[in-house]
Amino acid sequence: MPPSHNIDILIKAGKWQKLLPNWEDVCEKAVGAVLESQNIVDRPIEISIVLANDALVQHLNKKYRDQDLPTNVLSFPTNNFHSSPVLPQHLGDMVLAFETCHRELLDNENITEFADLICHLVVHSVLHLLGYKHDVNADAKKMECLEIEILANLGVGNPYL
Repeated sequence: MPPSHNIDILIKAGKWQKLLPNWEDVCEKAVGAVLESQNIVDRPIEISIVLANDALVQHLNKKYRDQDLPTNVLSFPTNNFHSSPVLPQHLGDMVLAFETCHRELLDNENITEFADLICHLVVHSVLHLLGYKHDVNADAKKMECLEIEILANLGVGNPYL
């Protein structure tokens, strides 16, 4: 990760350190791989990552998306990445829910390592912070293909098989 990038990672709740002892490395490599894929490695950016639990994510999901349930990851883009003159540019924040992520790992036949699942979710979330969406089929396919390519470069298998 270039020194101009600031990735703030906070463990707020959950058993992250037990299931993901290399949490910092996993998150930073995933962020770096997305930035490299988008040719923005030389641009100073910052991202905040909160490793939380279902209760916090459910609260945020209800407050900001009017959905009263936990989800694996929430992305909060600043939406001014391409126009902001302030450096480093804050791309936004992401919050991951430990229990939901752990359940997804147990239910997933394609990803068997917790680190790989979290890597995928961080890649997915950073793409959202950069403006990628998956609300319509064409956008979803484009984002999915990009995720698969980035994850392959990190040695992580296709989560969409």
